[in-house]
Amino acid sequence: MRKRIMIDPGHGGSAPGAVNKELNLKEKDIVMEVARYMVAELEENYSHILPFLTRGGDVSVSLDSRCRLASVYEVDIFVSIHTNARLLKGKYGIEIETFHCKGSKTGKRLASVIQKNLLDQRNSLPVIDRGVKVGERWSKKRQKMMPFYVLKYTRMPAVLVELGFLSDFEEAVILSSVRHQQAMGKILAQSVDEFFKGEI
Repeated sequence: MRKRIMIDPGHGGSAPGAVNKELNLKEKDIVMEVARYMVAELEENYSHILPFLTRGGDVSVSLDSRCRLASVYEVDIFVSIHTNARLLKGKYGIEIETFHCKGSKTGKRLASVIQKNLLDQRNSLPVIDRGVKVGERWSKKRQKMMPFYVLKYTRMPAVLVELGFLSDFEEAVILSSVRHQQAMGKILAQSVDEFFKGEI
């Protein structure tokens, strides 16, 4: 039986995500391209894995809908793709981090496989390992740490990967490169295959 994966390009439609105004780049566009290359790689070289997308274009999809789609299609894993942003500017090198749901050993293993492979395939680029982390952020409204929605409310192992900081000029140039986007899509597909093989 084919394994199923829901690939979630973050944001979309009226929600651009991280933005680099200097280069006129939006997170929603970059992660959509990476997701498409990931799907193409899976379909071409990993026929035992059936991919689905939470959005097929530049449309708004609620977080709840993304989680429900994963349940409707009865996928085995959920991978959400993002780029990051920060207020402080500087030269850092591509910074990669992958998040999993607190307490999910399978999710942590999936995140670890993805993180390792993204770091291993740096292709001479300066890559900084921000690590595998529990997906939580501080909520000003609730005054406590809250889990990432798509990690908490999916019923299958789920991860959220940050491919770099779009707010940094050097990183943004690399993230917008078609060659780099193709490479990221390929590595993510390989990682998913490696994860599923580890279950055998």
